[in-house]
Amino acid sequence: MEVILLAAGQAMLMAVALLSWPLWLNAIWMSEHWPLQNVLGVLLAYSAILTLPIFLLRKRLLPRDVLLWSRALPVKPSARWLAHVAVVRLFIFPLGIAYALSTLACWFEMPAIHQVAVTGIAMMLITLALILLFGTLVLHLRQQSLEWRLMRATLHKPLAISMLSYQQQSQRPGLLHQWYKLFWLPFWRLENGIGIKQCILFISAAAMFWLWLQPGSPFVRFLFCISASSLALIVTDQGSKAVQEQMQRLRPHLRALPFALLPLEILSKFMCIIPANVLLALFAVLLFGKGDSFHAGVAHWYIGAQLIAQVIIVSLSHLSSAVRARIIILFMVILTAIGSELWN
Repeated sequence: MEVILLAAGQAMLMAVALLSWPLWLNAIWMSEHWPLQNVLGVLLAYSAILTLPIFLLRKRLLPRDVLLWSRALPVKPSARWLAHVAVVRLFIFPLGIAYALSTLACWFEMPAIHQVAVTGIAMMLITLALILLFGTLVLHLRQQSLEWRLMRATLHKPLAISMLSYQQQSQRPGLLHQWYKLFWLPFWRLENGIGIKQCILFISAAAMFWLWLQPGSPFVRFLFCISASSLALIVTDQGSKAVQEQMQRLRPHLRALPFALLPLEILSKFMCIIPANVLLALFAVLLFGKGDSFHAGVAHWYIGAQLIAQVIIVSLSHLSSAVRARIIILFMVILTAIGSELWN
């Protein structure tokens, strides 16, 4: 939250101010006798977009453990639906406040909406109702998906146990094999989306670095510099955070086994730096392949600062989230200041 407020606070204020603008524009189109299917399409599409936070947070809103706990209770199916509605209402209330603030901003900046005030407010209420419906369906589908996975796991469990007895297991697995079993595989399980999130962050960072290298105005390149530098830091921070949390879960169990925890922890932290280093290596290859169109000294300083930042972020992963956020903000400012001089 600190990173978002400090790095994109003005963008968030602008987003809140323009939150109801598509609905007011839709109301104006309706008053101009646009086709009804176009108006309804905008309402449905905008409601679906505003339902994305519920979809992205569905695993935290309805965890697997909660479903396992609730299956043993005498709960009717209607009560489950009411629970989904109650959860989605937690999102509806702040969204309604944001709608009110956005309406005030649009009311003073867009005199044309004064004539369609009733229609615009009605559209806001309709979108809130649609968000409530879509969010409830998202949580219901999440519940059905978990039920199906639990049923499949129950059916295949005897077969899996019987197959394990025929597999030859190494008595002394190597360090890389331990990391693969204890960190890599858990990050790709169905209930753990860390692997997918890291892939999305890695691809986004690679795209920002590539766009930063393309010709453009200084302001556009400055924006890509901020985005690329920030995403490279976030990739390492999120990976290091996931490794630290996984190590905390594993440490009480691994202490009873003949495992060397320190080399495993060092290896797991070293693996967190690899994605960002790959990005920096590709960036350096593409950058130095452009010839003399950039400042070579600034490029060396930027790559060096990135490497130092990656090492420090991984080394201080045991600190609290607030401290890590401040460290990321500090390096974000430093890297942006250096990178902004790359093409001068």
